[in-house]
Parts: sequence; structure tokens; C-alpha cells
Amino acid sequence: MSNQNEDRILSLFPTPLYTYKLEAEAYASVQNELQIVVDKLYLNNTWAQNPNWSSNSQLLSNKGNFVESILKIEDMEVVKSFILDHCLEFMRLQEVKPNYKPAIESSWLTLTTPGLSSHIHDHGSTHISGVYWFKTNGQDGDLVFRNAFKALKCNPIGADAANEARFSPEQGRIVLWPGYLDHSVNENKTSEDRISLSFNIILETGEFEISDMQAFMIEQIQKQNFQTGVA
Repeated sequence: MSNQNEDRILSLFPTPLYTYKLEAEAYASVQNELQIVVDKLYLNNTWAQNPNWSSNSQLLSNKGNFVESILKIEDMEVVKSFILDHCLEFMRLQEVKPNYKPAIESSWLTLTTPGLSSHIHDHGSTHISGVYWFKTNGQDGDLVFRNAFKALKCNPIGADAANEARFSPEQGRIVLWPGYLDHSVNENKTSEDRISLSFNIILETGEFEISDMQAFMIEQIQKQNFQTGVA
């Protein structure tokens, strides 16, 4: 006979995060398209810090103008389709209503040279925020998320709850999270640069048609999940 009082502690209101590692042809396609833009940024010496941030903040492709979207400026169709497809998968797993469609609100590339970091911040009312690691050695600064329930650490009953979660950067991996979630990136203490693509997604209502590139990306995800036994 089962004990009806067996599970006495319930952890309510979890925060959903999505992560996926690109491989094979899909990885090569995304990397190649981003490499063209990264080379252009170096050639034109476009990288710059946000003048309103501290001197040890990372360098940005948009100089802190987050109204712009480098994915639109550079017309990176492969990368845009890749991001939107994984937003759709995130939404599907979270059982978001099907009348919502993801749209890229802003996007930028980040260059984190040795000694630089990213301060604690959130992305406000953005529905989904995300990062894709284009170039990393895996040790150049963890992505750190803060517990959304900040009051826990001030209350003895929840003081032992996890206050943060860390993701070590991995080349070819995408991470998606709700825009309200506080996060930061630890200092790059290696001798190499890290380059990542960050973006904000808003969910709009209306009909959504899947492009040929998104259909290709979906096929790649299904193949990889079949090979690894992921449902």
C-alpha cells in the first residue's frame, strides 16, 4: 500500500530553460554563415563596448544599440532559421498555444577578450532570450543564471535552495530562457577570445509558415534525436 504522505516537499514554479548542441551539417551551415560576419567585424574594427557599462564589459557588434539586429542587417537566413526553429521547439515542449509565432526582436554578436565579463542583468519584457556559442574553448567564462525567486535567500525556509545555475560555454550549443531571468557571464580568465551570438525573441500571434531552411533544421534535429534515443 502506497504512503499518501511520501512526497511532503513539493518544488513549485520551475523556470524552463532550453538547450541544444548543433552537429554535423547543421552546425557547419550556421558556423560558416556566422564566420563571414565575424570576419567583417574584425576587418572593419566594429567591435566596441557600450559606453554606459563598466570598462571590463564585453565588446559588442552593435556598440550597445539593442534596437538593431545584426541578423537582419547581415541577412543571415541560415542562422535566423536555426534560432526560430529552436524557439518553436522550446515553445512546443512548453505547450505554448499554437497561435503564437517567434520573431527576432534584436540580436548582436559579443566578443569577450581575456579579462572581460558581463554584469548581472535581464532582458526585461522579452519573451525568450538566448545565446549561441560560436567560438569558445569551454573555459572562458560560465553563463550564470540567478534564481528567479530572489526572496528565497532571505527566508530561512528556502535559504538552502539553489541560488544560481551555471552553464559552461560549448561551441555549437544554443541556450534559450525567459527574458526576465537574471544572468551574467564570468570573467574570461583564459588567453583566448570567446565569440557568441545573443538575441531576443518576442512571441506574436498569427499564422506561421515553416521555411525550407527551418524544415531542414527540424529534419536534422529529428535525425540527431533518433540516433541518440531522445524522445
